[in-house]
Amino acid sequence: MTTTASDPDTAANLRLILVLGGLVIAALFVSLFVGYAGLDVWSALSDALRGVRSLPATVLVELRLPRALLGGLVGFSLGLAGAAMQGLLRNPLAEPGVVGVFGAAALGTPTDSPDFVRITPADVHWQDIPGGHGAQQAVVLGDPDKPGIYVVRAKFPPYVMDHPHWHPNARYVTVLEGTWYTGTGGTLDLAKAIPLKAATISLR
Repeated sequence: MTTTASDPDTAANLRLILVLGGLVIAALFVSLFVGYAGLDVWSALSDALRGVRSLPATVLVELRLPRALLGGLVGFSLGLAGAAMQGLLRNPLAEPGVVGVFGAAALGTPTDSPDFVRITPADVHWQDIPGGHGAQQAVVLGDPDKPGIYVVRAKFPPYVMDHPHWHPNARYVTVLEGTWYTGTGGTLDLAKAIPLKAATISLR
């Protein structure tokens, strides 16, 4: 029986390929959590698997997942082209740019920003506010319970007002429809409430 010196090298190369492949898969998975706004990936994945067209599921399926797959495909193409060039030219310094892989990869770049989100009225899911006497709110983007930017829409039935309260962070409010009465202080005094009509912006 004869043995070759390449057997240990083959085993080492196989282990290296498995390790690098695992790192690539892990990187692709982690990239799903990275974006301009916070995203509950597990909730979005659950909605997507159940066929629920929620905003988190839309962001995951139509934005972040294609971005991750495209990045992996481009990286695989660069590595494959580099190996082919080095083998063909017998030059370890040969690189994929020689055959224009970088220019071809640019064709797969989306015209929008990777996190460009379009939200239609059908994507806004309203929920009743507990004890809100018919008031509703909808989380449009982000998560109010986590650090980062988030967008919430709220609507109140006529003559329904909130109790005096405060927020630990700044809130930018835009009145989209109707008139919103606001005030300051710890006492509800309708006589001092200031009406804000549609298209009014306030910071509190």
